[in-house]
Amino acid sequence: MPNPPDDSLVRPPRLRKLPADIRRALLFPVDPFGRKELGSVPQDLVRRQFSFLFTRFLVLPDRVAVCPALGAPAAAMAVDTLAVSGVERILVVGSCGTLDPSVRCGDVVIIRNALSACGATVQYAPGVDNFGYDPALSGNLAGRLWVEGISTQPVSAVTTDAPYRETPEFLDAWRARGAQVVEMECAAVFAAARRRGVAAGAVLVASDRPGAGKAEHIAGLARYALAMRALLPHIWTMDF
Repeated sequence: MPNPPDDSLVRPPRLRKLPADIRRALLFPVDPFGRKELGSVPQDLVRRQFSFLFTRFLVLPDRVAVCPALGAPAAAMAVDTLAVSGVERILVVGSCGTLDPSVRCGDVVIIRNALSACGATVQYAPGVDNFGYDPALSGNLAGRLWVEGISTQPVSAVTTDAPYRETPEFLDAWRARGAQVVEMECAAVFAAARRRGVAAGAVLVASDRPGAGKAEHIAGLARYALAMRALLPHIWTMDF
């Protein structure tokens, strides 16, 4: 899919250290690398690694793993940079909070659409606040993960810039619009990817429930860690 013309006076940098044959990217909002409780990337898969600004890039045989890219602005900038560097398919792998009883901590979800409560998306798609995944990328994710023994469910998300302003009024308003989980990157990634002409999707693990007590919060994080540890080995090599 060709990139549309770029009318910005400030252009994203092309990653000269990224091999020209890399067309897929895994975008991690937070860094899972080297964390034994999550299962770090196998070192025999790493062709090279480098850093650019505050971000690490691990080049695997047919994809690059990128982290961190926490929050909508950082995630959108990562999409811009990857797109101009030749990447055509981007998969976000991260966590989310659950807003709906049908989504429990430890559940693996595929984001079918992301409602924007963040500021980045207006710069890519003025007047739009609902962004869907790219069916060409995400349509086969559930099936491929099912084959690997991982069940998923499609959900709607709301993307926020302010995780410490998840008030009852805020959450109720977005639940009324269909949001089942809350996270910080997906709407911006989908908007930037659409603007750049690349495919994007997201597979997340529910890690907490806004307003949960301490015991529930700790138990939720434990279930998240177990689920992410089961998911990651497939993410390093799975086709998308």
